[in-house]
Amino acid sequence: MQELFEKYINGDCIPEEYEKAVAFIRDPGKDFYVTSLLRSSWEKNLKSESPVQPDLNLLHSIHHQIALQESLQIRKLRMYQRISAIAAVLVIGLITSILLFTQPRKAEITLQNVTVPYGGKTHFTLPDGSKVWVNSGSTFSYPGRFSKERIVELKGEAYFEVAHQTEPFIVKSQYGEVEVFGTEFNVKAYNNELFETTLSNSAANLKKLVAMLDPK
Repeated sequence: MQELFEKYINGDCIPEEYEKAVAFIRDPGKDFYVTSLLRSSWEKNLKSESPVQPDLNLLHSIHHQIALQESLQIRKLRMYQRISAIAAVLVIGLITSILLFTQPRKAEITLQNVTVPYGGKTHFTLPDGSKVWVNSGSTFSYPGRFSKERIVELKGEAYFEVAHQTEPFIVKSQYGEVEVFGTEFNVKAYNNELFETTLSNSAANLKKLVAMLDPK
C-alpha cells in the first residue's frame, strides 16, 4: 500500500490504482495509517532536491471526512440522549399507570337508612348476623358491611339481639353511645324524651319486648 500511496502522491496512478488509493484514503478506519504514509512521503520529498507539493485537495478531503464522522457521532449522541429522555418519561408513566390500576381499592361501604313511620314497626338481620327490631317513629342507619367496629345509629327506639364477636357493637344516638360485644338490650332515644337502655338476658324478657314491638 505504501508504494501505491507514493504513486498517488506523485500522480503516477493508472485509473484502477487511483480509485483503490482514494477508497483507502477515505476509509475512516485507515486515518492513522494514512497520516503515517503522508508523514513518511513528505519527509522523503523534503530531503530530495525537488520536493513534491502535497495534494491540497486530498488533505481537504481527509479533513472533510474526519469532520463528517465527528458530526455524525455528535448527532448520534444527541439522538440517543433524546430517545433516553423520552423512554424515561414513558417508563415513569407506565409505572404510574400500573401502580394506579394495581393498587387494591377499598370497597365502598353503602349506608342503609330505615325509617319507620308512626304506627309501624319492622325487624331485620344486620350484616354480622345481629337482629334488630325498630319501633314506630324511629330512624335506624347501618352500613352494608361492618369493618373493625360494628357501628349503627338510632333515633327513636329499637331492640337488639347482638351476635357475639370480638369487634364491639356500638349504637350511636343523640344522647350518647351504647357499646356491647354480644347481648340483648333495648335502646330508647326519641327526641325530647328521656334516654333509656335496658339489658335483657332472659328469653322471657326478649319475648315480652318483641311482643311489645311487634304484636304479630
